[in-house]
This record gives sequence, structure tokens and C-alpha cells, in this order.
Amino acid sequence: QHLDMNGWSLDIKVLNQTTMKLADQLDMYSTTDMLISAHGAVLTNAMFLRDGAALIEVFNCRHGSGTYRVIVESRHLFYIAARESGAREYLTAKIDCQASDNPGIDGDVKYS
Repeated sequence: QHLDMNGWSLDIKVLNQTTMKLADQLDMYSTTDMLISAHGAVLTNAMFLRDGAALIEVFNCRHGSGTYRVIVESRHLFYIAARESGAREYLTAKIDCQASDNPGIDGDVKYS
């Protein structure tokens, strides 16, 4: 999908990396300007992001890990973690999270 807005031109691709060959994944990472992905092992490939790229890592509620942040920042790339508020200090972005959106968390408590 292509989007032109306020002088920005974006090509947006939604990919399921679990069905991609490794060579195709590495090609995708090496040509990506900004990667937005859920936290998970597939982000190990973030070490192959092109110079100047950014990673936005989306966490499940109440989960935190700095693993992929370390990988990305060791390459001097940009990193943002999106998770519920009240996160550890190194997680720089926040999202609201409803308990009812998460299996295993009871009630309708909004974490913020």
C-alpha cells in the first residue's frame, strides 16, 4: 500500500515473516526504513536493518525486555518500545492496554 500525506511518501507492507524464506527476510530488513513489529524472536533479524533505520517494538501488556533494543542500539539505529504505561525507564513510548484484551488477565482494569 502506498500513502502520500503532508509531504511524506510511504510504502506500507504487512508481512508474515514466519512464511518467508530467510533470504527474503534479510532482504526486507536491509531495505526497510522503519520496522514495526510485535516483540518476538523474529526481531533477532533487526541486526540486519539498514543504516539509519528505526525499530518500533510493540510489547504485550506487562511484558518487558531490552533484548532487541540492545541489538538495534548497538548498531546506532533508532529504537522505540510501545507498551502499557508504567513501563521501565528504558521503554520510551506508551500505549494503553485493556485487561480484557489479554488472555490470562482477569477483569476490566485499564493499566495506565
